Amino acid sequence: QATAATAAKQDLQYPVLLQPAHRGSPFLDAVAVNSLTLMSGPRPAAALDASTRRSFVAGATSALKRLMRMSSHDSNHGMVVMTPESKESWSLDGLSELRFAPDTIGVDIGGTLAKIAVSSEQGSAELRACEGFDPHPELDMTAVLRGQDSSDSRLRSPSRMRSASRMRSPSLMKMWPQRLEVSTPQRSEEPVLLHLKFFSTSSARLETNIHHLDSVRSDGPIRRLATSGGGAHKLAPAFRAALNVELVPIKEMKSIVDGLLFLAKHGPPSELFTITDAGEEVEHPWPLDTLYPFLVVNIGSGVSILRCDDESHFERVGGTACGGATFLGLSRLLSGQMDAGFELLLDMAAQGDASAVNLTVGDIYGPKGCEDLGMPQALTAANFGKLAKGSLEVAPSPSDLVRAVLEMVAQASAVQAKAHATHVGCLQRVFFVGGFLEKNAIARRALSGSMAALGGLAVFAQHADFLGALG
Repeated sequence: QATAATAAKQDLQYPVLLQPAHRGSPFLDAVAVNSLTLMSGPRPAAALDASTRRSFVAGATSALKRLMRMSSHDSNHGMVVMTPESKESWSLDGLSELRFAPDTIGVDIGGTLAKIAVSSEQGSAELRACEGFDPHPELDMTAVLRGQDSSDSRLRSPSRMRSASRMRSPSLMKMWPQRLEVSTPQRSEEPVLLHLKFFSTSSARLETNIHHLDSVRSDGPIRRLATSGGGAHKLAPAFRAALNVELVPIKEMKSIVDGLLFLAKHGPPSELFTITDAGEEVEHPWPLDTLYPFLVVNIGSGVSILRCDDESHFERVGGTACGGATFLGLSRLLSGQMDAGFELLLDMAAQGDASAVNLTVGDIYGPKGCEDLGMPQALTAANFGKLAKGSLEVAPSPSDLVRAVLEMVAQASAVQAKAHATHVGCLQRVFFVGGFLEKNAIARRALSGSMAALGGLAVFAQHADFLGALG
């Protein structure tokens, strides 16, 4: 009640946490339970069901304890309100344990998001080094490693999983986590369970936490982590000074291709999907017999387009600076919500109508002209073109503007992809990946529609945002 009242009073449009001023409060656990009814984005507070509450109470308690260690008392009667400005400094407590983690870890630190892929034989226990990161349990996989001759070293899915994967529900994630069976060159008496887990956080949050950690002693073991993305270079000195961890730079584009090829060879059969004209996500098989050549369109802060000719050769053939960071920056500016996060902007885009500002082919040629041209009326002719006319009968809403920016970013990538795929001859093998597509169904539909209108096929991957870390 206090949270909701404070949020209403301050007209807050983001999650709010209130923390007791007195550390070690005996009602901390009760606060943690009730914190599960906090606001989520612009929606009002609503109590979660008992099952969800049980699932998250431990995490909420841990989060509140971390927040209390960071608390500074102010005039709010002993309560601290966490705002968008302060949330980037929320503690990633486990970072100090990164050097001692017993797992194999791959890191991808991009301009917007930092992603971690972890392979572990430690069972289902939470990885201490990733405490405070956002987990992605819907992507987790468990592999069964069995000893076998090296001539048959490949990953297989049990037949029951292959059968189940055909009965895909509208929500693709319901089939996860996958259980896979892996053959290894080594002979082993007992099968080994290998758990693959995925975590992420904002790159800004990671950088803030690294720079606020106390430096460690230089003696002791140095942990080397294969790391892709710009952060492998930018944050390397801070990781070494604060954690005694050496970030070993891996070429970003190579790690993305390696991650995708790993999934093509070893991954679950339900990894790929396409989107129908009706907007439904449908499982898509790996084109293993005719995989090469193919394109990878990586939409992160910017966009890179890679052509892969075989397992050992790929090259960057193009790209654009109009990417995920463009969407985030322009949407904040045009909506007037400079503190809005990615998910809030996606919520706004879902309520918007891009045709309120975009000039379409139908606006220019009319129905009969479009029919003669063989072009769909809804095809965008000029992004934000209607605003060039001056005053409009109905002013576009902030949601309309955000939706238009999102579709502009998607369409720019699709046009570039079509041009390169036509040249290479792989219009049906264009893989769209990257952080911009994470939880972004609108962008995936826009890419799919644009590619279809241009005579191509947009193919998406479940682990689209973690290919770099996986590679």
